[in-house]
Amino acid sequence: MEWIKDGKFMHGIKDGKLIIKVQSTGEEFSIPVSKDTDKVINVFWRKTGMEGLFHLAALKKWGREYFTFFRTFYSRAAKQLAKEFMKAKGLKEGEATARTFFELALPQLELEGFFLLPEEKLEVIELSDKKVHVRVWGCPLYEAWKRAGIKDDECLELCKLQCLSSKDIGSELENWDEAFARVLNPKLQYRVYKCLPQGSEYCEIVQEIIE
Repeated sequence: MEWIKDGKFMHGIKDGKLIIKVQSTGEEFSIPVSKDTDKVINVFWRKTGMEGLFHLAALKKWGREYFTFFRTFYSRAAKQLAKEFMKAKGLKEGEATARTFFELALPQLELEGFFLLPEEKLEVIELSDKKVHVRVWGCPLYEAWKRAGIKDDECLELCKLQCLSSKDIGSELENWDEAFARVLNPKLQYRVYKCLPQGSEYCEIVQEIIE
C-alpha cells in the first residue's frame, strides 16, 4: 500500500478501507470505503471529520468574524471557478440553467469523496432546466462530523457555515453554492429546506430559476 503524507498523519487505501496512520505513535485507524476511493483527492480530510473540527474550533474562537471570513472567501472562490467552468463549456454568464448547475457540480462532488460509502445516496426528485430537486441521504459531511464526535447542535452550526444558503439562515452572506449559481444565472436560487442535524432523514436541496 502506498502511503500519502498529510501533516502529522499518513493515509492509504487497502482491502476496501481507508487506513489512517498517526506518524508520531504508529497508531492505525480504518474506515470502510468503496472501490472508487482511489479517485478521491481529499478523502482523508473529509472522511475523518477533521475539516469540521477545524471550522468548529475557529467558530468557537472567532465567532461572527470567522463566519464572515469563511463565507466571503469561499463565495469569491466559487464565482471565479464558475466563470472558468462557463468559459470551458462555451457558455455566457447568466445563460445557464438549474440542470447546468447540477451537471457541473456532481462530478466535482464525486471527486471530493461524496457518495462513496454505502449509507450515502443522492436521490433526484426533479431534474429540469428550471428546477433541480434532490435529497441527500447519509450526507458524507454529516457522517464524518458524527464520527469525529461532533454533536448535532454543533453539526448544525457547521451546516450554517458551509451548506445553508443566506436565505436559509437570514444572512446577507452567500455560501459557495449560491455564489456559484448566481454566476451561472442571476435568477438561479439555491436553497436547503431540510438538513440532517435538524432531525430530518435527509438533506433536501433545491436549485430553481426564479423569474
